[in-house]
Amino acid sequence: MSRKVVITKTAEKKLNELIDYLGENWSERIKKEFIKKLDHNLEIIRIYPEIFSKIRCKTWITSRRKHKTNYYILSV
Repeated sequence: MSRKVVITKTAEKKLNELIDYLGENWSERIKKEFIKKLDHNLEIIRIYPEIFSKIRCKTWITSRRKHKTNYYILSV
């Protein structure tokens, strides 16, 4: 079941700050790799939300682990 991923204004602001930081302090390649991985993870969450833990009604806090843990808060 596919869902819409909603990013809050606060999360969007922090994400933009992070992307700006990567662009200023790292290479453009690193910045593009980060964005590509983020897009991939958000797509997985959108397509397969049921593989993540539901902790409250209408809200999921999800995690995916590779070398570190990223948390995404989804409101539906």
